Amino acid sequence: MSRSAQIMKKIIDEYLNQDLFVENMVLAELSILFVAALRNKDFEKAPTSAPKFAQTALEQYIDENFADVTLNEAAKHFGLNPNYFSTLVKQKTGKSFVEHVDERRMQEARNLLARPDISVKEIITRVGYNGKSFFYKKFGEYYHETPVQMRAELFRQANINLK
Repeated sequence: MSRSAQIMKKIIDEYLNQDLFVENMVLAELSILFVAALRNKDFEKAPTSAPKFAQTALEQYIDENFADVTLNEAAKHFGLNPNYFSTLVKQKTGKSFVEHVDERRMQEARNLLARPDISVKEIITRVGYNGKSFFYKKFGEYYHETPVQMRAELFRQANINLK
């Protein structure tokens, strides 16, 4: 019989016999049982289960949700705390989460600008921006021209004449 089993048997016997000071004896034996269990426990460091973060998974998630994604929603999707997720994205990719989303939105805006059937106002909504001035500011920072200028150039390259 193992040491732990012997101690447990002794605790049960003392309790059932209702000897004098049985409560104190049982507590003392339980302490011994606890220490014995700790000694038998293998405390080899458990492997850390650091979340597996893949840039491709992030890119796929952003591709599918760029128009209405938030940092909190993305962190939740990956099962991470938002602050940790933000730090991890920056650490692994060199860009912030917002920069990734803005980059994807700008790519989509450029693709949509090549289509004459969609207005700039509709493009702004489709790519997830709320205001025209903010969109124009971001677009200018990214492409160094206005959406209207880019659209005109895209139409010229595609030989689309709307006049």
